[in-house]
Amino acid sequence: MTKILGHLMQLAGLQLVLAVTGLVRNKIIAMRLGVEGVGQFTILFDLFTTIGVVVMFGLAVGLSRNVAATGDHEERQKNLANANFIIWALTIAATIVVVLGFQLDYISLERFQLQLTPTILASVVLLLVSLPLKALEGNYIAFLTGIMDIKGMTSGRSVAVIAGTVLTVPIVWYFGFVGAISQYLVLTLLLVVLLGHRCYKLGYRPWAIRWHRPTAYGLAFFGIASLTNSFFRDFSNLGIRTALINQVSLAENGLYSQALLLTAQVKTIVLSSVASYSLAAISKDQSRENISHTANQLLKAVLPIGALAGAALGVFSVPALIILADSSFTSAAHYFPLLLAADFVQVFIWVIGAPLLALKMVRAWLVLDLIQWGARWALVVFLLPILGPQAIVTAWFAATLLHLCSNAYFYFGHLKFSLNKEHLVHLLAGLVLILVCSYLGATGLWQYIILAGLLWLGYLFWIIQIRIGVTQVPGLVKGFLKKRANA
Repeated sequence: MTKILGHLMQLAGLQLVLAVTGLVRNKIIAMRLGVEGVGQFTILFDLFTTIGVVVMFGLAVGLSRNVAATGDHEERQKNLANANFIIWALTIAATIVVVLGFQLDYISLERFQLQLTPTILASVVLLLVSLPLKALEGNYIAFLTGIMDIKGMTSGRSVAVIAGTVLTVPIVWYFGFVGAISQYLVLTLLLVVLLGHRCYKLGYRPWAIRWHRPTAYGLAFFGIASLTNSFFRDFSNLGIRTALINQVSLAENGLYSQALLLTAQVKTIVLSSVASYSLAAISKDQSRENISHTANQLLKAVLPIGALAGAALGVFSVPALIILADSSFTSAAHYFPLLLAADFVQVFIWVIGAPLLALKMVRAWLVLDLIQWGARWALVVFLLPILGPQAIVTAWFAATLLHLCSNAYFYFGHLKFSLNKEHLVHLLAGLVLILVCSYLGATGLWQYIILAGLLWLGYLFWIIQIRIGVTQVPGLVKGFLKKRANA
């Protein structure tokens, strides 16, 4: 568990840097664009994210898995070069389709309440340029994760993001909407350069492009499934946002986007590395003993941390919105409880779902995910006239629970893997903590915030007691400080 926790802490440190710098950029964007401007920015960004999914071709899953499964240097290089070939070919195809789509009016921004002004046109061009860069970034991250170069990958990304944020914040402030898109492009370019340099230092050729049919087919085996999954996920997100805009308002989409962005920061810092790390760890050794052992160790490490992090944001949701966005966004706090709860459940799914990919049960993995996205979209369409904006997060949480049940069936029933029962207890306890703290915090009343804070402290005390014992804490802290001083 120590090695796993060490790698996850390095990844969490990177994600903390990503989150803090992202919050700084988001603060500037929110102040500069306002609620409606944020709504326009996110809908345009989501449109190109959906296109970008096609360009990335779901290569991250297959590349990370295949690189982790082999120790041969040339075989790893061959996988990376073929992945690069695929994304450049798809970039050319996607650019042609988008340009023709606008020319022939197949792609209409008016349906998203956007007008093709010079500002929007410039933003579209910048987003097109960013497509292959973002795909290259994804390739390098998947490659470095697959070879378990966690320290090198995290340090490179941290430097790029910090430098990019310092350089680009003034651009956002002075150029507004176009500046926000330019910031995304510059950050992506810096990440590509630094991550590519890390691959080069390890003896690989990050810019190499090669077509080798067996290798490309091996990547495509996972890529097509991951592409389909990602496309339907992002397409359903776009459909949900469009329904929210048309049935409620563009401003409400801005509120929802702000809540989604802040809750995503917790998942990014604490939980997002679990999916990629668990897949790489399990792919290196696909024995039944290793899969069960890795799953148990991962859940033991991340469930309490995820519960504490999610509940902490729930407690301070209103102050967080004021500080990190603007006081006009405080009503977005009502989205937090179910969003945070769904994110917490998702980490459990990532761990028990990873064996499906490691064992090449790609069809089952894809079907389960597609059911989740379809159920969420269908529930939104059904519930939006009844519940209003709250239907978005209600559908999100319900679809996530459905996804949990279907993955649990395969993990326990079909594959016959095991988990310690304590993880189910921590899943339920963490879920209750997040929901209660978030609902209390969303009221914005200090009495309820204090009560939620006391519940959070009670959970923390319980975790410390069952993990190491409260009486051991002073000795551990003293030993840690001594070790740091000697270092």
